[in-house]
Amino acid sequence: MSAPPPVAEPVASPAQDASQESRPDGRAAVKWVAQAGALFAIYVATALLGLSQKFDPVSGFATLVWAPTGLALAALVTSRRTSLWPAIALGAFAANMSQGAPPLVAGAIALGNTAEAVLGAFLLRRSGFRPSLERLRDVLVLIAFAAIVSTTVSATVG
Repeated sequence: MSAPPPVAEPVASPAQDASQESRPDGRAAVKWVAQAGALFAIYVATALLGLSQKFDPVSGFATLVWAPTGLALAALVTSRRTSLWPAIALGAFAANMSQGAPPLVAGAIALGNTAEAVLGAFLLRRSGFRPSLERLRDVLVLIAFAAIVSTTVSATVG
């Protein structure tokens, strides 16, 4: 008596494999919402502090030092999740709208602030930047890409 032939297991197509890998599980979605919510809240709080009369904002929308930019860049670099950009955009938009900016102006400022953080994080990652700043190279890359190049985008756009 011979053994029955082996039953072939169905093979998933590459498209099915890719779609299953790209779907986040519930925990990942909750983690993203928590991180984005925290970034949004901190961004708005520091933006409103920066735009307060204590720091003499120019026309109510610009200041010499803009702490939310550093926070946004740090969040994107340390979390390794550029996908948090909507929290930055919404935070910048909300902060500027609360100061009386017209929606188009608030949107342009939000676009510039978001592009600055995303570009800075991208350039730092591409350069092999380590957030620990243990190497002189990391400090110089941070100055070049985060303090000079990416800030030019925000100053130009929004």
